[in-house]
Amino acid sequence: MQVKKYEAKSMQDALKMIKMELGPEAIILQAKNLSKGFGLMNQGSVEVTAAVSEGVLKKKQLVESRMRAVDKERFSAIPARRQKEMIEKVVGRYSNNNNKNVNITAKPYISISDDEASETNGSREQLIDEVINKSLKQAKQADTQVNRDEDARKRVQNAAKTALDAGKDLFAEDQKDAAPKVDQASRSQVSSGPSDAEVHQLKQEIARLQSVIQGFQKMPQTFVTAHPGAQYGIPYELNPVFEKLSQAGVSTECVVEIIKAAQGKMPGDQLVKTPMVDAFAARYILDHVTTTDKPLESKFHSFIGPSGGGKTSSLVKMASYLVIKKKKKIAILSSDIFKVGAVDQLKIYCKILNIPCFVMRPGEDNGDLINQLHGFDHVLIDHPGMSMSSIEEIDFTKGSLLPGVTDHKVHLVLSCSFKEQDCLELAQRFKVAKFNDIIFTGLDLSRQHGLIYSVQQKTGCPLHSFGTGSRVPEDFEFATKERVLDLIFKLSSLKGQRG
Repeated sequence: MQVKKYEAKSMQDALKMIKMELGPEAIILQAKNLSKGFGLMNQGSVEVTAAVSEGVLKKKQLVESRMRAVDKERFSAIPARRQKEMIEKVVGRYSNNNNKNVNITAKPYISISDDEASETNGSREQLIDEVINKSLKQAKQADTQVNRDEDARKRVQNAAKTALDAGKDLFAEDQKDAAPKVDQASRSQVSSGPSDAEVHQLKQEIARLQSVIQGFQKMPQTFVTAHPGAQYGIPYELNPVFEKLSQAGVSTECVVEIIKAAQGKMPGDQLVKTPMVDAFAARYILDHVTTTDKPLESKFHSFIGPSGGGKTSSLVKMASYLVIKKKKKIAILSSDIFKVGAVDQLKIYCKILNIPCFVMRPGEDNGDLINQLHGFDHVLIDHPGMSMSSIEEIDFTKGSLLPGVTDHKVHLVLSCSFKEQDCLELAQRFKVAKFNDIIFTGLDLSRQHGLIYSVQQKTGCPLHSFGTGSRVPEDFEFATKERVLDLIFKLSSLKGQRG
């Protein structure tokens, strides 16, 4: 049985993928909508689990192997019902052709004149055939049940081996008992040719049974349901902790690292107690996660990242926090000359906060502009959303980061709605900007906040702050180790702590 998962933008696309790979007779086992979508735009997606038997899949592959590339495309485009009819027709024709090539002879291999010997040998020969046929029948029955019961495979192996041994013993006994009862002519006939043919036939049957047993041994045991984490060497008693951290969004690599550390440092009697292992995992996260000690130490703060990451929102929230709660003198710069209305939007926020807003053009001499900012406590700089996939974007970003200014921190802004692989890819691309820390926004858009810990661990870059919602400046807080632990273990409400 082949069982596979497919992720696509829509159910229709998923069904097309299943039909193309598994065939028209595939069975849908499960379908669900994913909270996280494709790529950086967070488009909706579905996950569909489908299955098909090995026999049905081999029929489909047999038919496709006899088609040209053009015919394969036409075949995949026709409805599933017609595909099924076409497969059955081609396979039936193929089976009939193979059967025509089989020559069956009714002539017996051994002719014994003695009635008693013929009767005895015939009954033993029949018994041998029954043993072999019974073994083959059991092997075929087990082939249909192997996806439901692992013990069936073992029972078939044992039965087939027993049958083989019995067949060998019976044949040896038959040869021994039949020898003194046949006449001299028959004995010479048995010793010359016919016995070799019978031995050859039995050897073929035995070889066929051995191939069946070897096929079971080589078959991937996907029908055996193991507990989550078993493939990484996680014992059953630690499975609850593995599942809890995985469901919280912590990457598998980080979860395995935490549990391996627990196995190495905790006594064996404590490993079977889930609360004790939870406590160890919490302490491990607190000891290893890194946050910025002084998030407001610098004067200049640049916010960079991809489109949709929440750069402008984070900048406005931080500016509101500094103005309203810290009573700081703030100025805002904008280098986003690409997005329509970006500068006008910032000017509206600045007007509400009663702070100045300046426009900076990268690549030009901004010395006079920098001189005007000496009297401000903090200057927040908004940069355009970039994917950093071209030389032009890289050069533009480098030119807008105030190369002559030393008291400057660069914050990479990512959203919790992004996938972990996307976040790691973006962090790798933005390395050219030499960012100092990471800001995570959209905490209210996801329940899997373990992403924050995983990305921090894999990039080695400390966490600066979080955006927990859309309110300004309430839904803004600086990152702490305790808050990261709180988000992973759901110890309090999402907005229970303020910056």
